[in-house]
Amino acid sequence: MDQTPAFEKGKWYFTLSYYDEKGTIPLIETIVFVGLDLIEGDTRNPERTWYFKQPDSFLSTGDRVTPAEYEHCVRYGEDTIELVLDLPALIARLQR
Repeated sequence: MDQTPAFEKGKWYFTLSYYDEKGTIPLIETIVFVGLDLIEGDTRNPERTWYFKQPDSFLSTGDRVTPAEYEHCVRYGEDTIELVLDLPALIARLQR
């Protein structure tokens, strides 16, 4: 990855997949960005990791992530972060 994507802490983003192989029925998931590389010294994952929360978790605890919550965060690495879209990118994808 040439450039680190810029995400704003506490802002909501989306993932887009489809229920069908033809891509006619979209499945949109809302996630909230809570931080980058939150686990210091994580030797299991040498690449950058972006952490997101589900909206219900974010509404109850905000962007704070306790060690017990790390495993429940939605995580994306350098090879998958492009799947996370802001609203303009989501709209553009849906209009294709």
